[in-house]
Amino acid sequence: MEIAEKRKEKKPNKESVKEYQKNRDAIMLRPSKAEGQEIRDTARAAGQSVQAYILQAVKERREREQGKE
Repeated sequence: MEIAEKRKEKKPNKESVKEYQKNRDAIMLRPSKAEGQEIRDTARAAGQSVQAYILQAVKERREREQGKE
């Protein structure tokens, strides 16, 4: 099987994408180029995607701050 055919098989259908996106929020970040590269490098070193890395950092901070109350 050719690579192009494999890609077509893995492509989600529009209904699946719409269903997934119903429960998702979009939050845009605009770090400087240097800071963005640092975030990408650090996430990669941690074995995480940038999204997973940032969400984990936010969760950990929320938990720390909630413990101070």
